[in-house]
Amino acid sequence: VLKKLVHGTTIASVYLYPVPGWSESDPIFDFAGFSALMARYVPNMCIFHLHHMLCRNFSLDMNLTKLHTVRLVEPQIKDGTWNMALPSLKDFSMQNHSPPIGNFAQSLVQCPNVETFFAHKYWHNRQLPELYLPSCREFTFRRGDCTSKLSLYVPRVRSLNLDACYTLKRLDLLMEGHTCHGSLNLVDKGSLSKFSVSIENANIGPNVVRTLERSGRLLNPDDLLGDKHGDIGFGGGFAGMDGVFRHLHAGRGFGGVGEDSESDAEEDMEESEEEEEMEDSEEELEVSSFCEGERVRVLHLNSRPDLIGRTAVIIKADLQKTERVRVRFDHDLTLELSIKHENL
Repeated sequence: VLKKLVHGTTIASVYLYPVPGWSESDPIFDFAGFSALMARYVPNMCIFHLHHMLCRNFSLDMNLTKLHTVRLVEPQIKDGTWNMALPSLKDFSMQNHSPPIGNFAQSLVQCPNVETFFAHKYWHNRQLPELYLPSCREFTFRRGDCTSKLSLYVPRVRSLNLDACYTLKRLDLLMEGHTCHGSLNLVDKGSLSKFSVSIENANIGPNVVRTLERSGRLLNPDDLLGDKHGDIGFGGGFAGMDGVFRHLHAGRGFGGVGEDSESDAEEDMEESEEEEEMEDSEEELEVSSFCEGERVRVLHLNSRPDLIGRTAVIIKADLQKTERVRVRFDHDLTLELSIKHENL
């Protein structure tokens, strides 16, 4: 197929998606040799989008010298192989995707120039290693339902988004960078960036609050005032969300062997009605939280996959009647769309 391209050098964006839709019976796409072939036949690819494909040998490597944007939306990795080594990568986004934690952390080390990091529903069964992002300006880690601890080296970050992290009990802001990153690491600790934090609909622990306050880097400390009084994220009504998600995700296809005992399974059945009520309540809160003037990011949009990850401002919210909001996009102020709230 690549050999038949007449204008391969003019292609800047590559989007892989199964048509008409993905299925477990689809053939598995093998990424072995993918980077070398793309470098040869599509040498100017700078944006790569992988959506709902069954994959093996997933790897994007240094052959892709111009690749600056990678977006992964629920690719199904079948063999545990996961690697990125992209010095040119600036913008990384993944949604509903759970790469092996060790491979993931090492891949970030191999992509030291990432400036925008976005993860939605990265559900893992073991504790994440330290994550080194020396160039990151915008860090978003939302719906980390299985994440109780984050250890980050983000010396240049301006925005730290931990929205809807229900189980986050500990946050470490590392002072020392990775040895591989050399001059990208800040030697002068006084030059660490200031940043704003967002913890909408989150259930963070007191340690997280203390870390943020004691960092001396927080631009919006007043947003943590409710947390001091025990109203962390959703507040007391959602203090048990961490337990719910431990039951929901342990051993159910999120990248590891299940740890549920027989008694845990019985408890799951007994508490199923309570969990459904909590999920319904969560959905209602999320729907009602959208309001005019609020800034949002597109998470899913089948009709316009090129807009996934883009930010926009809500200009009209009609959730009660249509469950849609009208938004104006930041990158193109002439572009306005009506989008379902569940896609934001």
